[in-house]
Amino acid sequence: MNKCVLVIDDDLDTVSLISVVLEQENYQVVSTTKVEDGLKYFEQHHPAVLIMDLEMPSIHGVQVLKKIKPGIEKDFSVIIITGYGHDTNVKICYDLGVYAFLSKPVRLVELKGLVRNAMLWEEYKQALKMHEEELERLVQKRTDNLSQEIEMRKSVELQLVQANQVKDKIFSILTMDLRSPLSNLLMNLQFLH
Repeated sequence: MNKCVLVIDDDLDTVSLISVVLEQENYQVVSTTKVEDGLKYFEQHHPAVLIMDLEMPSIHGVQVLKKIKPGIEKDFSVIIITGYGHDTNVKICYDLGVYAFLSKPVRLVELKGLVRNAMLWEEYKQALKMHEEELERLVQKRTDNLSQEIEMRKSVELQLVQANQVKDKIFSILTMDLRSPLSNLLMNLQFLH
């Protein structure tokens, strides 16, 4: 399981504190104060959890969210940390697929709990994805088997139709071949009678 956490915040003290706390929890932590560097790392290494400040000077967190498009179907979770938790921003972020919010100053117990839960959430999503893939393989296998059985039944049905046609032709020939002698015999019998 990918235990990498990417931290993007323009406040160096916050980045340092979060990094130290999460490294003590045995997470691989990559942190930066530059959004552009964080986005490059994110695109190249796909961390399991992204912890990001919402109000940054170069790029607003909502713009970053629109770019990376988090959500339940993705293989990462986003935790937003902000000192300016306006209700409209919170709603927009949740609508864009954010996993959770943390207010500044960050409470370390809450941070650890959210990261642990986000990691568990990612594990569950990964396990669910593996089960879905296995189910898809099983369904495909059954579909292939059913297709083969249908083809086999069509072949047998075609053979039965052909056999029935041959039987009808044989009966037709026998009927013609037997009708003439029987008719002659019947005529001779009537003549004799």
